[in-house]
Amino acid sequence: MVGRNFPMKRYLPFIIIAVVAVLTIGSGAMLYHAKQRAAARSSATANSAKSEMPPQHVRGASKAPITLEEFADFQCPACAKTMVEMIRPLEKDYGSRLRVVFWHFPLPNHKHGRDAALAAEAASLQGRFGKCTICFIRTSSSGARRTTRAQCLMIMPVICTWM
Repeated sequence: MVGRNFPMKRYLPFIIIAVVAVLTIGSGAMLYHAKQRAAARSSATANSAKSEMPPQHVRGASKAPITLEEFADFQCPACAKTMVEMIRPLEKDYGSRLRVVFWHFPLPNHKHGRDAALAAEAASLQGRFGKCTICFIRTSSSGARRTTRAQCLMIMPVICTWM
């Protein structure tokens, strides 16, 4: 009887390794398929959510053949430079053939980017989004890198007095 158990003990580690490998591959395949299904569902949800959210800030004709979507942070000097040096000239060159859609994208490394976006939305409710945009672009492109929260929120009364 001792001789019969000896060969079984020799193969036991290989059997354990094979069982663990089969379980690992099987669970990996199940997780992969579950993740693929979840990704397909989330992309379908994202597509339907995107179509339900109309752009709020649009310049140009709605039937323009070219649409440029800009995602920007009002506190970002590079975003301001892009607006002044690239997008404005494109608007002049293409005229009514270009439609520009603006989306807020406050960056996490700009402390007051979100506050500036909220101030711009408040200006938008008053019909002054364009003036607010110009003010923020001048502030961020002038090298004023140390914009305080109070300065961002104080721009609103300044815009109201300019109008």
